[in-house]
Amino acid sequence: MNELSETFRGWISQETISGAIPAWDGRYHATVALEKAKAFISFLPYKDGCEVVELRIQRSPEATPAFLTHFVLDDRWHARELYHEMARTLEEENRRGAEMVWVCVPNDATITEIDRRFVEGLREVARMTSIAYEFTLSHIEEIPRGKDILAIMLAPDASHLHTQVHEDYPHAVTVPLTRSVYTDKRAKKAMRLLLETIGEVDTLGSPSCIVAPKHVPRLQKTVLVLNIMYIDRCALVDYRVFHGMESVVRGQMSKALLSQQDLDDLVKTLFLYGVGIEDLDAVALLVPGVVNYCSMNLPSLGDRDFNIAETLEKRYGIPVYVDNNTNAAAMGCYLLQDEHESLTLYRHQLGHMNGGQGTVIGGRVVFGRYGMAGEPKFYQRRFKYKGHYAEKVWTSAGLAEICRNVLLASVGTISPDVAYVSVNALDDLEDVRKALERALPKYCIPEVVAIDDYRERMFLGAAALSLERLADAENVKRG
Repeated sequence: MNELSETFRGWISQETISGAIPAWDGRYHATVALEKAKAFISFLPYKDGCEVVELRIQRSPEATPAFLTHFVLDDRWHARELYHEMARTLEEENRRGAEMVWVCVPNDATITEIDRRFVEGLREVARMTSIAYEFTLSHIEEIPRGKDILAIMLAPDASHLHTQVHEDYPHAVTVPLTRSVYTDKRAKKAMRLLLETIGEVDTLGSPSCIVAPKHVPRLQKTVLVLNIMYIDRCALVDYRVFHGMESVVRGQMSKALLSQQDLDDLVKTLFLYGVGIEDLDAVALLVPGVVNYCSMNLPSLGDRDFNIAETLEKRYGIPVYVDNNTNAAAMGCYLLQDEHESLTLYRHQLGHMNGGQGTVIGGRVVFGRYGMAGEPKFYQRRFKYKGHYAEKVWTSAGLAEICRNVLLASVGTISPDVAYVSVNALDDLEDVRKALERALPKYCIPEVVAIDDYRERMFLGAAALSLERLADAENVKRG
C-alpha cells in the first residue's frame, strides 16, 4: 500500500461507521458487518503506485453484493471526501436495511389467490436475480407509517388511489399496476416496471443485440458510453465499453452526489478491466433533455457553467460526444432491423411528466436546429385530454392517450415507416393503433412496435453515433 492507502485504511479502522469494527482479511480486504447490511471494502492495485478502493454492499444474506462504487486514491482531499461519503452511505444502508415493497389492494377488497400468486412471482424473480427487496401483500390501510418503504405497488383495482397513497407516503415510489402484468407469469415484467420507476439500472437482462451487417460502422475503435441518471437517493452512471460494435465491459457507479472527479475516477478505474485511458478513442455521454451541438452544461455535476464534455476532452485528449438518450436509442432501433429507412421512437416512463422522442431518416438521427428535434415536452401537454395531464402519466390508459397524440404529430410531419414505443406501463398498443386509424388514412399509418430493451438499444446507438463521428473526422483529415 502507498501512504495514502495506509491513511485510508486507518480511517476505516477508526470504528466510525455505525460503530462497527471492520474485520480485515490481510491488508487489502475488510468486511464491515452492520446490523442490517454488510459492506466489503477492497484495495486493488492500479498503476503509478496508486490503488483503487472498491465498495460493495450486501443488503440481505441471500443477495449478491451490489451497490458498487470505486475510486482511485491519488489525491488526499478527494480521498477524505469520498471516505465521508462512503461512511454516510453505509450508515444509510444500515438504517434502511432490506428494502420493503408493499403490494396493496383496496381496503374493501378481498385478497385473492391471484394476489398471492402475483406476490410470490415477484419474490421468485427477486430470488433468481439477487434483488434484495422484501415483498408484502396487504390492504392499503395496513401499510405501516413508521417503516422505511421503498415502493408501494397498487393492484389494478387500487391504481386510481395512487395520488392519495403518494401523499400519505411521500418518500415511497408509487407504482400503479395494470392487469396485463398482474399475474405470476408476468411478474418479471412487473419487476422491470418497478425498477424503471424507481430509477434503478435494469438488472433483469435484455435480449442480445444482433446488428444488421450493412448498418455496422466498419471502424474498430474503442468507445466508453456513460448514461447519467438521477433519482431521489443518488446519481447513477450506467456504463459500457464498446470495441467496434461489441460490448466488452459493462457496469455502474452509484454516488450520493456525482462530481467531475467521480467521472474521472470511473474512466481511470477501467484500467482494472484491461481498458486503459490510452485505449479509449472517444467518450459518449447520454443525458435526458436538449443537447445543443454535442455540448451540454450539467448543473448537477457542479458549477452551473461547468461543461463536462469540454473538460473531459481537455483532460484526456480524445473526443467527447454528448447525445440525448432517446436519440441514441432510436439509432439502436435502426441498427437492429434491416427493413425500414425511417423510424421514430417514443419513450415515456410511468409517473414521468415528459417523454422523449428520437427520429432516424436514411440512417441518420434527426437532431434539428440547436438539438431541439425529438422534444415532445414542449407540445405534448397542449393537446386536449379527458382530465388533467398530470393524472394521465400514472395510468396505462393515460399514457396510451399521450403516446397517440405524440405519434399523430410525428406521422403528420415525417411519416416514418415504423414507430417504436417504449412505454413501460402500457397494457398493449391496440388503443394507440386504433386511434391512429381513426385520425389518418390507412395507407399512411406506420407499423407500431413495442420494445422492452430500450437501454441496450440506447447504448448500441450511442456507440454507433460515436464511431460514425470518428470515421467522419478521419475522412476530413485524409481530405
